[in-house]
Amino acid sequence: MAGLYIHVPFCKTICHYCDFYRITDKKYYGDYVLALVNEIQSQAGFILENTIETLYFGGGTPSQMLPKDLDIILQSLTKYGVARDLIEFTFEMNPDDVTSEYLIALKGLGVNRISLGIQSLDDTILRYLHRRHNAQSALKAIELIQSFECFEISIDFIYGIPDLDIGIWEETLHRALSLGVNHISAYHLTIENDTVFGKMYEQGLLKVVAEDESVLQFDTLMKLCKVSGYEQYEISNFAKNGKYAQHNSSYWNNTEYIGFGPGAHSYIANNRFWNLSDIHKYIANGKSGQFVRESEDLTDLDRYHEYIITNLRTKWGISLNLMLERWPQYQKNFLNALEKGFAGNSLFQQNDRISLTQSGILISDHIFKEFFVA
Repeated sequence: MAGLYIHVPFCKTICHYCDFYRITDKKYYGDYVLALVNEIQSQAGFILENTIETLYFGGGTPSQMLPKDLDIILQSLTKYGVARDLIEFTFEMNPDDVTSEYLIALKGLGVNRISLGIQSLDDTILRYLHRRHNAQSALKAIELIQSFECFEISIDFIYGIPDLDIGIWEETLHRALSLGVNHISAYHLTIENDTVFGKMYEQGLLKVVAEDESVLQFDTLMKLCKVSGYEQYEISNFAKNGKYAQHNSSYWNNTEYIGFGPGAHSYIANNRFWNLSDIHKYIANGKSGQFVRESEDLTDLDRYHEYIITNLRTKWGISLNLMLERWPQYQKNFLNALEKGFAGNSLFQQNDRISLTQSGILISDHIFKEFFVA
């Protein structure tokens, strides 16, 4: 099994928190599509040699693309054996882009899962984030997608936002949990350098949320999702009825994947490589057929650390036997970290698996560091 990721860098507006590679100038749109098709061709060997089970269009804003160009991209994938009836074909959308016509087109292309970037159901918070939709348009978008019945829906939220008090957060969650979607992702706001918020922070115009407030918001998220029947199968992801995000799960269980588009990342044979986050260079590479990428070969220690970080984030946790068999050289450090975790009630063991407890999830970053080897 392997996954495919397509990065679409085009956005209508730039959100104040986003540091993914994105541009608003659509004059590069046509050349981007041609370069993307050429990049897919350049990696035909990997696609042909692997069973592709998940496809994910992310961004940026994929819903800024024309259906006819999406079809061109998918035809280039089909040429190398990628089926149109994948286990999971996820497409990110902005609520303002959701129309019946566009959904009909996505259905025809084989999309079966839509990830909707809502981020908040409070209009003041949405304006603060510089989102281009409001709460009402988000709710209408969900209702319209649900009317098609062929799409699973995942909705995204952000917490840890300045001025997001616990009352607003609780109201947002109650409304979201009543919508009947099977998947919710929620992430704490991170202030990144190359963002509007990053510049505001440097100028002293933005203060990060206090740690106790962040913990309260995250704890509220976990509790309300649980009582509403959502399983927290990964620290930031909650699912009903076992509707886990299959593509994202491949990132957490070390499955190989390949990414196409400017800034897209790939992981193949213990090597990580990524395209330059530059539309001009990407288009030039597409014309030459030679894609310049940066890369790193993961050391044994890198793989040890990554296995812990990615797998311990999930409900399935890490395998005790695998850790001891694959990395015996780090056994002393590993067992010491386990002992501390058990003693502090932040880790628990069930058969061969070691997982975070509810209290351990709240301090997961600290737990990860305990396992790290300097």
